[in-house]
Amino acid sequence: IHLDHFPNRRPEPKRTVESLPITTGLRNAVPTISFEQNSDGIILSWTKKSPAILDFVENYRIMIDGEQYGEVISPEDESKLQLNLSPGEHECYLLVLPKDKDQEVYQSNILKFDIPSPVDNTSEENNTIIHKPLEQEDIPIPNLIIQIIKQSSIRATWSFNSYFVLVTTALQTDL
Repeated sequence: IHLDHFPNRRPEPKRTVESLPITTGLRNAVPTISFEQNSDGIILSWTKKSPAILDFVENYRIMIDGEQYGEVISPEDESKLQLNLSPGEHECYLLVLPKDKDQEVYQSNILKFDIPSPVDNTSEENNTIIHKPLEQEDIPIPNLIIQIIKQSSIRATWSFNSYFVLVTTALQTDL
């Protein structure tokens, strides 16, 4: 195809090249957070992605409803914390504070949850900020029982005993 016979050619676009800082290590240090609700608030937890994050991350900052909650947390600290919150709807996320101050501050995923009102409102202790790592014995260990009913059918029962409450889930299926 010959396009030379057109009188006006389309102008060439102006292209610019921007140099952006390489923050792959820091970007990979952004955790995915999760929570478990309990009577005092929530247990906030996240998985540490790799030991190399210590080279990039100075601290984590917990943000509740857009405000800093407690002190900053070192990446070497326990990644499971009890957060005592007042009743109501809340939004929580982590900020990843880089060691290099020229780097961008990254944000984890955002959790939205509702803390129910306590049955008796005689205690004001629910609004205090407490950072305490959970002990290993506080974490319930699930039990999985698989029964073969017949050659093409099984029954799986999953249960755990947590805080004097027995939770059981059963599933029966034909293979």
